[in-house]
Amino acid sequence: TLISSNLWHVAHEGVPSVLADSSEGLSFRPRNGETLSVSVVPTEPVPGLTSTVERVRHFVKPGDRLATHVLEMDLRSSQGGSYVLTLPNAASTVTGVTINGASAPIPLKDSQLALPVLPGSTSYVINWNTAESVGVRYHATPPGFASRTSNVTTEVQFPENRWVLLLGGPMMGPAMLFWGVMIVVLVLAAGIARIPGIALTRGDALLLAAGLSLSNIGATLLVALWLLLLAIRPRWLATISSAATKNLVQILTGGLTVITVLVLIYSVPEALLSTPDMHIEGNGSSAYFFKWFTDQTSELPPAPWVISLPMWVYRAAMLGWSLWLAFALIRWVRAAWDGFKSPVAWYRPQSIVAAALPESQDEQPR
Repeated sequence: TLISSNLWHVAHEGVPSVLADSSEGLSFRPRNGETLSVSVVPTEPVPGLTSTVERVRHFVKPGDRLATHVLEMDLRSSQGGSYVLTLPNAASTVTGVTINGASAPIPLKDSQLALPVLPGSTSYVINWNTAESVGVRYHATPPGFASRTSNVTTEVQFPENRWVLLLGGPMMGPAMLFWGVMIVVLVLAAGIARIPGIALTRGDALLLAAGLSLSNIGATLLVALWLLLLAIRPRWLATISSAATKNLVQILTGGLTVITVLVLIYSVPEALLSTPDMHIEGNGSSAYFFKWFTDQTSELPPAPWVISLPMWVYRAAMLGWSLWLAFALIRWVRAAWDGFKSPVAWYRPQSIVAAALPESQDEQPR
C-alpha cells in the first residue's frame, strides 16, 4: 500500500492496483514472479498568484471641493505578505484602514498603500479623501490593484446641485432613459404641429414639448389632446345636428381648455423649483445614486463617468422657457376663444338653422 502526501507524486507500472478506498492509498497484490516499479518525485509548484481579490466595493461621494472614497475589499491568499493599492490621486489623504474589523495605522507612501496579507480570507475597509471638484465631466477613478479583481462594484453618490446629462461605465449599470423619451416627444410634437387647424407653430410645439418633458411629462399628453380637440372641433360640430350635442362638445372643449391652462400654469413653478427627472434606472440606481458592476477586471478597473452641469443652468433654462410659455399661452387661449365662439358659443335650435342657411337666404325675410 502506497500513501503519499500532496508534496510527492507517485507513479507505478508492472502490477495493476486493486480497488480500494482512495483515502487508504494504492494497494497492490503481486504474485510470484511479478515486478512492481514505483517512482516517487517531488511535485512542482505551478507559477501563479498567491492571492485573489474576491470582492471590491468602491463608494464615491464627490463634492464641490472634496471627494470621499470608501473601498471594501475581500482578499484570499495562500501565504502571508503584502498587497499594494495605488490611489488614483496624488492629493489623496487616507483617513482610516480596518483589517477584519480592527483599525490598522498604515501610512500612505507615494500614493501607495501596502496592506498586510494573512493566509486565508481577509477583509479590508479603506477610507480616503481626494481634493477634487465636480466638473463638467467627472470620472470615478478606482485605485490600482496589484492583481486582477473579481466582482467589482462602483457606487457614486452624486451631488444634487448638479444637472446630470449623460453617464456611462461598465455594461451592467444605470441607463438614462430621458433622451430617448425626449426624441419621441419631439417627433410627435413636430407631427402634431403639421395637422391643419392646430394653432401652434412647429417651433412652439418643439419648445413646449422640450420644457414639459423636463418638468411635467404627463402634461405633454394633456396639451396634445387639447390641441387635437381644437383642431377637429369644427369638423366634429359640422356632423352634429342636435343643439344639445353641440353644446356638450362646447362644454367638453371649454372644460378641457380650463384644465390645460391650469396644468400649464402649475408647470411653471414646478419647472423653476423642482429638479429635472432624467429617468435614470437600472442596477439599483436612481436620480443621484449610480451603481455599476463588473465581474472580472484587470489591475485597473474601468472608471465610470458622469457629464453634468450646475443646477443654475437648468434653472435659467426653465426661467426662459416659463417666460416664453406665459406669452405663448396668451396667444393660444385667444385663438382657442375665437374658435370656441365661432359661429356661436352656445347653440340654440334657431341658431342652428340660421347658421346652416347661406348668407343670401339669411338676408331674405322669413
